[in-house]
This record gives sequence, structure tokens and C-alpha cells, in this order.
Amino acid sequence: QFIGLLDVDGILLQANETSLKFAGVQESSVVGLPFWETVWMQHSSTLQEKIRAAVKEAAKGRFVRFEIDHYATDGSLHYFDFSLKPMKDDAGKVVLLIPEGRDITERKQAEEEQARLATAIEQSAEAVFITDTHFIIRYANPALERMSGFDRNELIGRHIRILANENHNESPYTEMFDSLTQGSVWSGRLFYLKKSGTSYEAEVTASPVRDKMGTIINYVSIHRDITREVQLERELRQAHKMEAIGTLAGGIAHDFNNILSVIQGHTQLTNLKLPKSSPLQHSLNQVLVSCGRAKDLVSQILAFCRQSDHAKRPTQLLPLVSEVLQLLRSTLPATIEIRLDIKIPPEQSVILADPTQIHQVLMNLATNAAHSMGSQGGTLEVRLSKEKITSSRTPYQSDLLPGSYVLLSVSDTGHGMDRSTIERIFDPYFTTKGPGGGSGMGLAVTQGIVKGHLGAISVNSEPGMGTQFHVYFPETHEEVAPVPDNKEYLRTGRERILFVDDEEPLMEMGKEILETLGYRVTGSISSRKALEIFRDQPSAFDLVITDMTMPELSGTELATEMMAIQPHLPVILCTGYSELVDARQAQAMGIRQLIMKPWGISEMAAGIRRALEQSQLI
Repeated sequence: QFIGLLDVDGILLQANETSLKFAGVQESSVVGLPFWETVWMQHSSTLQEKIRAAVKEAAKGRFVRFEIDHYATDGSLHYFDFSLKPMKDDAGKVVLLIPEGRDITERKQAEEEQARLATAIEQSAEAVFITDTHFIIRYANPALERMSGFDRNELIGRHIRILANENHNESPYTEMFDSLTQGSVWSGRLFYLKKSGTSYEAEVTASPVRDKMGTIINYVSIHRDITREVQLERELRQAHKMEAIGTLAGGIAHDFNNILSVIQGHTQLTNLKLPKSSPLQHSLNQVLVSCGRAKDLVSQILAFCRQSDHAKRPTQLLPLVSEVLQLLRSTLPATIEIRLDIKIPPEQSVILADPTQIHQVLMNLATNAAHSMGSQGGTLEVRLSKEKITSSRTPYQSDLLPGSYVLLSVSDTGHGMDRSTIERIFDPYFTTKGPGGGSGMGLAVTQGIVKGHLGAISVNSEPGMGTQFHVYFPETHEEVAPVPDNKEYLRTGRERILFVDDEEPLMEMGKEILETLGYRVTGSISSRKALEIFRDQPSAFDLVITDMTMPELSGTELATEMMAIQPHLPVILCTGYSELVDARQAQAMGIRQLIMKPWGISEMAAGIRRALEQSQLI
């Protein structure tokens, strides 16, 4: 404590030892000076004026008090609670003034530190709340208000369970409460519930707060919303899965298409040999349709993994719907009734589409509907109609241009969905199914396909009232290409062909098909052996048909070797996976035709004639 003595004019008469030592001066060097001109006040002209004014006030008999700062001899800044007290004689006249200064530096620094901390917590991006020992919220920062949607006044005085999401596992909350009451810090992840009812995941650190005696007086919790971060982690894992699927798809595409080639080829051969009146024709045609669908599915998987565009063509929606429902009837429980409600003729259900993708949309919606009804059964209804979209559109139609649309509606009598589920139903990886029940990608992919077809999809549902999906596809007036007759328009010939494929069933089948078309065929399951045959008699062959992926020489290597012997040799390259070579690359190598497996008889017949005709032009 600093203390001194002034006369009524502010002249210093006396100063105690503490104040002199603080300034590093002798009493003789300051006594007799106006108090505001002493060493304690020289660092600030503003302070000097303030002290001069305070002396005048105190001389009038008033007690004056305020905070001032001084620099010690070591250069450190100190804060003082300064006062001037007037001393009066018996007549009430002011005769002396007593200046007094109490060092409040530590208190001031503590207050400033507290203010800094309070400001930091108030402005923190992470949510902070403080509770008492009964977990009643006593403080909540603005970040918690933003994160939770609750106003601070709605939180203070409430148990922290106001934020807890009771739909998730209770044990992390119990674990946190137990750790805190035992005086330990707890860290982990918790699911909280916003005021809106939306769940979010947070990374939490909760700590006990103790007084000077070590008694727990509060708990402080800091949490960070990691919902988006967790979502990105999940998407990254899914992206890695998709990358692995892409690699796997490329690996199996060749083998799978080889299997399809055998099935399709022998089916076509059988079909060719049967009379049109045969009752087996219908069954064989169904096999060929399924082979085509399987081929398209492999192409779609490969295209999806490469994120490439899908070719669209005028397609009637009604036959696709009928095909999907026919497939579903054999797989769904008998307790589910399937209804088809057609409001338009087939020729008015034409859209510009990739049939395989539309097939996928129908399967996704139908299987979702079946899943929502479960074992108790119900009704699955698919409806086709038309709708005219005008400028006055509903919110879910806002992305649609005015015009005529084919409307596909899929409804069920299942358990339905609440509003929060509907809001997330098209989110990638969101699923209401249990572990192993689904990836949560079905409806996200469905929405992506629909948007890719310039359409829109909406959902209506209530708990216990079933669900209705409505899908809009722009109608097109382009003409649908006719389905080719497997027995007609087959171009034949008498040329000599060397047919090479390392899969013996494929080689035998290809040889038989080509011979059926009238060609003279030499077959080989060894690319090295085929090269030897050709090298011995290059003029014995008018055309070479070779597989791409083979163990000794690849198709392109074999073609290059043969064309080095006979430069204008027409070569057809067959592949079940086009990642290694495309039509442009094949053409640059001198290969006349690139045909994807499984190939159809008419496709191969036409390809052979084109390759031979091109060679005649050279």
C-alpha cells in the first residue's frame, strides 16, 4: 500500500517507504513538488491532468477515487486503486490531503484474463456449455445456440439431456456422467438432437471444474459438430470401395462376357435351327433378352466406375415396367400383391433413355417398396400416365421445363416415413435398414439417373400410410427403333476365316456360328499357334477374328504380327472389356472392326461384311 501526505495545493509533504522503493527514489527528491509532477506521474500527461483535477476536488472536501497505472523500476506496469481523502480541522476546513494507492495488479490481470477467456468462449466456433454438479446448464455460448438451434435462455436451467438424442445408444452418456462425477476428463463422440429434431454427431471433451480446495463445482463441455466430417469419411470409404469395384469389374467383365457369349451364341444357333412355329421360340427369345440385359448391366457397371456418359435412345417405358414386374413376381413374397395401372398406350410412353438405367430405377423403387411392406405383405402398385407441366409447377417439379411428361408412380402400403426421413431419403449412404440391409445408395443413384434423364422424382409418405414415389420423364416423339428379328437380315458369305479365342467353348461356338453363315473357318485356342498357321499360309485366309485378352499374344499383338506379314489383312477384334482398347485405337492399328462381347449373330455377320468390303476398297 502506497500512502503519502499533501497540502491543500497538492504539494507532496511526505511519502511512505513502499512508494519510494517502488519508484526507486529518495524522499528528498520528491518532497516539495506538486504531486502530479512527481516521478509516479511523469509517464503520462493525461494522468498528470487527472491528478491535478483530483487535488482540486479533494481540496473542496470531496473524497476522490479512481484507478491509475504506474511503471516500476523494472519496467513492469502496475495498476493501483488510487484515492485522495481530505483531512479537516475542527472548524471543518480542509487542511491536508492523504493520497493512497493499493496495488491491484494481480486482481486486474485476473479480471482481464477472465474477460479474454469469456470473449474467447463467446466467440469460439466450438460449442461450450457449463453445468453445475447436477448437470443443469448454467452457461451456453453462441456456438451452442447456432449448433443446437436452441436459444440460450431455453438451455440455461435445463438438464443437458435436453440436447441428448435418446434414439441412439445410451451408454456413451452414462459413461460420460460416471467419468465426470468421479473427477475424470471424458472424451468421445455423442449424438445430439437439434431443436428442429435433426440429429447431429459431435466430438466431445468434458471436464470437471474445481475450486481452490479441489472440490468439483462445475462441469465444462466442449463439442464440435462432426456430422459433415463423418459423412465425408464415409464417402471417402465408399469412394475407395467404388475404386475397388471398378478394378474388380474390369477384371470380371471379360470372363463374364465370355460366359454370356457361350449362352447367347448357342441360344441363337438353336433359334436359327428351329421353325418359327416352335413353342421353344418364346423361351429362347427370353434367354436372349436376358443376355442382352446382362450385357448392358456389365457395360453400365463399367461406365459407372469410369463415370462415363450413358447412351440414350427412344425407349418405350411400358415394356420395361412389364419386364421388371414379371421379374419381381417370381421373387417377392406371395403376401405382396402387384398391380399395374396403365393410363396411356405404349406408343405414348416413349422417353429418351438408357433402358438399363431405367430398368435400375424401376428395380430400386419396387424393391424399396417391397422392403417397406416386409413379411406382413401389402400392395405394390405401378402406374403409368402422362402429365402436362406448365409454368405453375409444384416445388418438386421446379427443375422441369414446361412440356409433356411420362409419369411413373410406384406406391406401397408399407410403414411409411416421417418428415425427417423424407428429407434425407435421397442422401447418399442414408438407409433405414439395419447393418447388412443395404448401402443407402439405391435412391441416391435413382435420383441421379432421373436427373440425368432431365426428369424429377418426388416422394409422399406418412408413418403408417405407405409411400408414393412419382418420377417424371420428358416425353419424346422420336421413333423407337424396331427390334431386329434374330432369323432375318443375316448377311452370309463364303470367305475363309481364321477364328482365335483362348476359351475353347467360345472358339467352338464361334466356329459353328460362322460355318452356319456359310464361311469356311479354321479355329484356334492358341494365339501363338494361330500366328504359326497364318505365317505358313497367309493367302489361305480372307479375314481374321481374334479375342483381345489371351495368355500368349494379346489380340492387338497378334493382329500387328499378322498385318506385318499381310498389310491389308482385315481383322476383327472381339473384347469383353474395352478399357485397354477402343474403336479409335483399334482403327489406328489397322483393325477394321471392334466388336464387344457377347456379340450377336446379326452383329457379327454385319461386322464381317463391313470388314471385307473395307479391304476391297484399299
